[in-house]
Amino acid sequence: MRRLVIAAVLAFAAAGARADPPPASPPILSYYPPAALTQKLDGSATLSCARAADGALADCSLVSETPAGQGFGAAALAIAARAAPGCKLPASSAAPAARPLTIAFHAAGPAITPDLLRPGWGGEPPVWLRRPTGQEIANYYPMDAFRDHAGAHVTMDCEIKLDGHVGGCRVTEETPPGRHFGEALLLLAPLFKIRPATCDGVPVAHVHISVPVLFAMPPG
Repeated sequence: MRRLVIAAVLAFAAAGARADPPPASPPILSYYPPAALTQKLDGSATLSCARAADGALADCSLVSETPAGQGFGAAALAIAARAAPGCKLPASSAAPAARPLTIAFHAAGPAITPDLLRPGWGGEPPVWLRRPTGQEIANYYPMDAFRDHAGAHVTMDCEIKLDGHVGGCRVTEETPPGRHFGEALLLLAPLFKIRPATCDGVPVAHVHISVPVLFAMPPG
């Protein structure tokens, strides 16, 4: 049985810790009603807004606010008027002419969610559910490269299917070339599983992912 160390560096992996300065307050916080923030008062407002295919909002009106009379409704309307385009709804989603949108104001933090000033708001990125184990990758390690103690860095591009599998994969980088590591990674593609990206909670089709993998042999 081949025993080796495989380092798999995959998209969406967390970056290493850095000593970055604390982030500045996001611009959306300037819309928090000042008196409510001083009183550390939470609130919410529900709007009815048209949502274009590109994620832009239009024709927003106030449906309700809680608690009433604290400025949360007016603040929500002001935010919606300056909103960036949100995530793009799936083409198969028959979006009604108007969709409810609730904006929550959290005094602890403070925070306002969703952040309508952030492009792509309302969307969630793909999340890894399963990646091949080291032994599974070892099973597909090219035999000639294994004998030569050789490794490679390979990247493939795949479409994330709505069932979480990937398809239509193609190798976009193989360094060094000619050692069959690209073919090995394509054979491993069925072992990857990813929760698809969503927009307003609806899975989005035709999202692609870049998957870089480092095939490495242990020293000695």
